[in-house]
Amino acid sequence: MKNCSKLIMDNSLIEPEKGFINILTFAIEIRFWITKMKGIRIPKLTDFTDPNGPRHDVALIIDGEKIYVSKQILAFNSPVFSAMFFGDFAEKKQKEIELKD
Repeated sequence: MKNCSKLIMDNSLIEPEKGFINILTFAIEIRFWITKMKGIRIPKLTDFTDPNGPRHDVALIIDGEKIYVSKQILAFNSPVFSAMFFGDFAEKKQKEIELKD
């Protein structure tokens, strides 16, 4: 079925005199697979190890590893980060924050 672009209907399946379908309407199930796409851009994943990322404004240090993130995005999704970055905490002004257990 490679490059199939036609829907083929066997008319004998809808002939009431053959007893297959004796109603005025029926449903057709069509299954297809997308094997190649053109013209659709797949979004690039964010590289959290790149300190020069377009939205990175703070580095979180976890187990000695730096992860570069956006304060706004973290704060929007977490009340803990919202308080940390925009409340009265020392982390508000820091460019690198170490997170410990």
